[in-house]
Amino acid sequence: AAADGAAPPLRLVFVCACHSQPAAAAFARMGVPHVVAVASSALLLDAAAVSFTKHFYLALATGVSVQAAFDIGRKAVSSMPARLTPTSSARHESSKFVLLGSGDHQTPIWPRL
Repeated sequence: AAADGAAPPLRLVFVCACHSQPAAAAFARMGVPHVVAVASSALLLDAAAVSFTKHFYLALATGVSVQAAFDIGRKAVSSMPARLTPTSSARHESSKFVLLGSGDHQTPIWPRL
């Protein structure tokens, strides 16, 4: 909790669902500095969601910036084997993730663990 007893402000929201960009934009409008979502027009394969989420959060836990973690997550998806992306290319799946918010995405939000 903050010094005045209020809850600390959200610094990151991850809306991992198909077509989640409009919901993510609402969080960004409310002042959340870092919001990750799936593009408005995109259906997302489960394997892509799992791969991105795993690599994104692991990268954040090592103390890298939000932008670097986002890039690592997208790279992990684009490197998935074709058997995991039978209806779409892995590269196309990786392009469906968006990073919103007016925060400085180049700075870490968590200390190195």
